[in-house]
Amino acid sequence: MVKKRSIGVALAAVFVLLALTIRTDVAHGAIGIDTERKDCSIKFNLAVDAQKPQPGEEQKPGTDGEQKPGEGKDPTTGDDGAQELTGFEELEKLPIEVELYRVADVNVSGKYMEPKEGDKSLYQVVKGELDKVNAETKAAQWMEMAKIAMEQVEEKSLSSIAKTTLNSGQGNEIKNLSTGLYLVVAKEVQSSEYIYRFTPYLVSLPGNDYQQEGDSDEWKYEVEVSLKPSQENRYGDLEITKTLKSYNATLGGATFIFQVDAEKDGVVFSDVVSLVFDQPGTKTVKLAERIPAGAVVTVKEVYSGASYEVTSDPEQTTTIVASDPDNPGSVASVAFTNDYDDRLNGGTSVVNHFLYTEPAGSETGTGADSGSGAQTPEGVWDYEQLKDSTQETGRAVEHEENAE
Repeated sequence: MVKKRSIGVALAAVFVLLALTIRTDVAHGAIGIDTERKDCSIKFNLAVDAQKPQPGEEQKPGTDGEQKPGEGKDPTTGDDGAQELTGFEELEKLPIEVELYRVADVNVSGKYMEPKEGDKSLYQVVKGELDKVNAETKAAQWMEMAKIAMEQVEEKSLSSIAKTTLNSGQGNEIKNLSTGLYLVVAKEVQSSEYIYRFTPYLVSLPGNDYQQEGDSDEWKYEVEVSLKPSQENRYGDLEITKTLKSYNATLGGATFIFQVDAEKDGVVFSDVVSLVFDQPGTKTVKLAERIPAGAVVTVKEVYSGASYEVTSDPEQTTTIVASDPDNPGSVASVAFTNDYDDRLNGGTSVVNHFLYTEPAGSETGTGADSGSGAQTPEGVWDYEQLKDSTQETGRAVEHEENAE
């Protein structure tokens, strides 16, 4: 049994939530909010943790601290998020579209209210939670409100009130904004090897960083926020083509086995693929979207049948290209050729295919004690014995056959 290892890397999107602290009066000597201002602005920058997770590790977005929408500080470190983009340098060159949606108005003391103009649906879906906001509101609650608002945007196909595109010459700032609460949505971007996603979050104008620094209670009408990405691998296909020039029918099926090893960022992915011929011709087996883009793959023919010899290079190397529906021809491939060598030794093989199904409501399905005293439900293993890898449709392996 060969298991596929994933190297999906998700970097923590520790939310930098910007909003005001609700007050029923003007505390700490601060003056009231100038709700008539139309010259507010939000400036965006990219920031990720300086320490990139190792392959296989996964950090979840969010924090359980008492970070209030404020001035763009990282609630876990207290800094402004301007670290080096370790492992994410290519994001500084990719166009990142950022859209802004108005959620609520704000009054002079910082209380959120229904917008007087424009679409009111975003406010309506989060009103219940906004009414509860106070100095103890945690980041997780702001994150949940942002998620609910984003679902409304998608469901109703709402239009943004403003947008900009980072790294495109448009600048990284949205100006001429009124005071209020906004939903920030940075759209997914792709490079040749990775997908970068940004979780939506809420921003308030003006901001106030008294809760974070304690030395100033002034409203800030120019706010700077950090967009924090998660990174996932894109995957591509590998085609292995085998041509059998001649065939001895008296020996039965001719079996050929290939060892597939792929490496990326120090992580090795290993698999075994087989092809069985019952006549001369060409067969192709495709490992569909199972290997990360950019991985260097070595394919070695480790068994050439009992009476057949490989006449091509028995070991070949290629690099995986991310799947692209607009360019289906961009597939990494290797090709091998074999011929009958006049021996009379027969041989055969089978493929044992195992498929594990997680139990309902379980994340691990291992049956181990979860630590709470209860046993995790066990999953189900399905098993079948196949002729060769072209029959393994259950694990997304495709095949083509062209017999002569």
